[in-house]
Amino acid sequence: MEVGDIRLENARQLSKTFNNLREFSEALGMASSQLSQLIGPNPRRRIGATVARRIEEACNKEKGWLDVMHSNEASTVTTGNGINIDLLVACISAVEKKIEDLGIKKMPTDARARAIATVYAYTEQANTTEVVDPAFAIRMIYQGE
Repeated sequence: MEVGDIRLENARQLSKTFNNLREFSEALGMASSQLSQLIGPNPRRRIGATVARRIEEACNKEKGWLDVMHSNEASTVTTGNGINIDLLVACISAVEKKIEDLGIKKMPTDARARAIATVYAYTEQANTTEVVDPAFAIRMIYQGE
């Protein structure tokens, strides 16, 4: 594995310690769009040494931490079809929490699955690590009890 791939994986793991991509980008002093180009689902740029050191400093990691694999920590798993398991889990959690917040007691399994799939697709299309608000998908798919 190349250092660029290791930095990407480690930066994605560190991003999960923030509430969303915007907070992470603010901590780094860069625009969310710049950060998305570096660590988004389809990164367009590699994390260079300067940015790596900036990430380490912002996350209170020692110099060089981003360049080393941390195998004891969970890594992003992608299926053969390109489904990001971590993102899917985050979408499931977000939809379930929003269903609870909306006070929906009996939402059919197929409606839940469609809401989750919709949120996943919109989040992936937005090219962000931050899950889109699932309220729109739930309201679009589920009309009530």
